[in-house]
Amino acid sequence: MSHLWRERVHILIYPQQVEMLRFAPGWKRATPERRTLTCAGTQERNATSWAPAVEALRELLAHPNLHRADATLILSNHFVRYLLIPWSASLVTGEEQLAFARMRFVQVYGEAAQSWMLRLSGGAAGSAQVAAAVERPLIDSLTTLLANSPLALRSIQPQLMALVNAARKAIGHDAWLAVAEPGRVLLGLLRGGRWLSLRSRPLNGETVALAELLEQERLMLGLEPGSEKICLRTLSGAKLDTAGLRVEKLAGRHAGLEAVTT
Repeated sequence: MSHLWRERVHILIYPQQVEMLRFAPGWKRATPERRTLTCAGTQERNATSWAPAVEALRELLAHPNLHRADATLILSNHFVRYLLIPWSASLVTGEEQLAFARMRFVQVYGEAAQSWMLRLSGGAAGSAQVAAAVERPLIDSLTTLLANSPLALRSIQPQLMALVNAARKAIGHDAWLAVAEPGRVLLGLLRGGRWLSLRSRPLNGETVALAELLEQERLMLGLEPGSEKICLRTLSGAKLDTAGLRVEKLAGRHAGLEAVTT
């Protein structure tokens, strides 16, 4: 049976909460059924701790009305580390590219990165690739929970990649992309469809001016002001001050989380 005619579930995993969206089968985009569960103890824990989110997901999956569906898990950027991996003509195979990416993660994050699960975005020759890394025990825990539920796990996606895949046309080839969650904002710059920068910044619970963050990024990159549009996606109640900027909000039909394709 085509996956279009199976029920689909998207599970959004944040440090503060886990949200389950159930979509009816078929082409029609009806409002999904939504269940949300707050993670216990998040005020006392580091935001990168994923254990409370795993327990919240366990509780959601134990709901008596849960039945069979295809599931996509989308991980908060709190739980994912990103690096841009420069293109190299000497890296021919996928294994060589992955080994080089792991070496870069170890250089930046230390020996703990040796055991992380890595994925590369792929890209044209001459273009940097986005590399995403997640702690292996988190992936193992999520996989085990889904294997013991009525849901069929189809993919686990970093939040950034889910959003970019869903809103690629809206973002375009020249854009600043800001993905804000409580406590963190991920900023990326695309020029000519190629990633020039990708950096995660802490927000420390404060409302920060997006214009100031983008100017800091531009100066650190040594770039002249460009004509890029600014695409913003705010998640789980996050806030950024967009005063003085013309911002395209990735919401509604470009919601990213709700519109992600599996």
